[in-house]
Amino acid sequence: MKKKLVLLALSCTTLFASRQETILSEITANQDVCVRDFTEDKIYLNHSRILATSDGFFLQLNSENYLPIPLLYADQHGYYIPIRDEWSLRYWTCPVCGRENSVWTKKCSGCSKS
Repeated sequence: MKKKLVLLALSCTTLFASRQETILSEITANQDVCVRDFTEDKIYLNHSRILATSDGFFLQLNSENYLPIPLLYADQHGYYIPIRDEWSLRYWTCPVCGRENSVWTKKCSGCSKS
């Protein structure tokens, strides 16, 4: 019985991590309309794109697609989802100056090029 519970817990953890990765990918692909701001550990969502239903919270990605959001938090700055450690490692390299920038930034922090 104990072995089954451990395997179930590992399966759930893998499934949750995979789902979080999907959520990040979808939000990244639609960040111009979905993301209002971000910090080192939070992604602030555009509140006008959040839909609360009896089935949970959804983020409107575009006119046809909605993304289920399993966890949604709020503070004085707005509604957000936490950034996990492995998400914070995502970056893009500026083709002009070579500086690494967070995936959430639109312009290079080194030379201000997009």
